[in-house]
Amino acid sequence: MKQGGIGEALILILLVSLTYSLKAQTYQVGDYVDNFYAPICENGDGDWIYDEDGRNNVVWINLFTSWWPSCATEAPLTEYIYQNYIDQPVVVIAAGSDWNQPYSCESWATTFGLTYPILDDVTNIYGLFGTGYIPHNIVISGDGQVLYSDSGFNQSAIINFINQGLEDLDMDFDNDGVEDALDNCPDAYNPNQSDVDEDGIGDVCDPCDNLVFTTGDLNGDGYKDIIDILMLVDLIVEDSENICAIEVSDLNGDGVTNVLDIINLIQQILGGTTQQALQYLEQILMPREFEELTKDFVVIDTPFLFAWPNPSNEYMNIGSQGDVTIYDTMGRVVEQIYVNGRYRWNTKNIPTGIYYIVNQGERITVTLLK
Repeated sequence: MKQGGIGEALILILLVSLTYSLKAQTYQVGDYVDNFYAPICENGDGDWIYDEDGRNNVVWINLFTSWWPSCATEAPLTEYIYQNYIDQPVVVIAAGSDWNQPYSCESWATTFGLTYPILDDVTNIYGLFGTGYIPHNIVISGDGQVLYSDSGFNQSAIINFINQGLEDLDMDFDNDGVEDALDNCPDAYNPNQSDVDEDGIGDVCDPCDNLVFTTGDLNGDGYKDIIDILMLVDLIVEDSENICAIEVSDLNGDGVTNVLDIINLIQQILGGTTQQALQYLEQILMPREFEELTKDFVVIDTPFLFAWPNPSNEYMNIGSQGDVTIYDTMGRVVEQIYVNGRYRWNTKNIPTGIYYIVNQGERITVTLLK
């Protein structure tokens, strides 16, 4: 290398070191960390939160920038180490900054074959641990103590401190004699692992007894009635946070709680068709509540077909997904439409009579009165 090139490299290293040294370091080796977080930009969604995703595990954090050559050289080695601990209580993350020089967060992961979460360090995790220059690596024990924190990439030191963390890791956090991986309440002492409703959550930490709160019985009183219908409406319209009610609210088992579950519950209690259930729901709710519920038709994937008001005069709402055909009693096609959730059918110029609305093999009968 030319003398000038060496000088320029040294200046660059000094500038990088100075830049990152100016960020205040909060935690040093031996300190216990509080909760911290950063958004996941690749290999995951949402925020990575230490108290939820890292605590009670050994955590290794690799801090890097997208432009520093040694970070790129070492990136594949981080994946190799991660794969060696993938079946153990070790959490590996990398927090990056200065993107698009040249790597974006996504291209950093794909270029170097990284499968662990990559964080966008907009919350300045570097400022919590970093000192000197990048890259910087940190190993945190299961109880939150910083075991290792150093600039550069000392592979053997990182592995040694991960192993030390594993040796010291408390595998039974609540000291009830059952290891956390098998404990149905890992944070609460329950040596007998009692789980009366057999839902996989131990009784001492289970907010809901599913022998009491059964599907459709939102208040757990042993009966399905109008109270449960109104509670289900509140759950959807008002975003109720009643955990036990939420657990038993998906009556049709499609993984989503919406107006179809209310209709299902009404049919269980009163019988009748889905169309009659919708009409009953319209009668017992305030217009604002009914309007809010029927907006859900736009995002429901489960097949459905409803119409309201029924009977009607100048217009009728049709709730469905896909191609809908309307016939008169003679079997003649009155109208063919495509419905994406909800459609307002203009019936002003259509004569009084009974009509059939058909979608995907489902048929309902509606009446127009002039």
